Amino acid sequence: MPSRKPRVALTVPDDINSTLDRLSDLTGTPKTKLILEMLEEYLPILDRTISALEQIQADKANAPNIAKQFASELLLEGNEKLGVLASEAKKL
Repeated sequence: MPSRKPRVALTVPDDINSTLDRLSDLTGTPKTKLILEMLEEYLPILDRTISALEQIQADKANAPNIAKQFASELLLEGNEKLGVLASEAKKL
């Protein structure tokens, strides 16, 4: 039975396609699955971006502060994830 999930046509530059091909070959994972997994990992950031943009639209006078707060939270979260990744890499 065909999937009822929405489909998205995606055209990528050659360098991205080459990288996805190599990653797919090395992991044995289809490119579409790799792309979907990457998007799923990025979804919380997209949701937070939407929230920040909605706040900015609702309170344009406070836009710089909202943007700074958003950027600060993303940087903090990114640094935490890098710390976890570095810790995991050390264990290898």
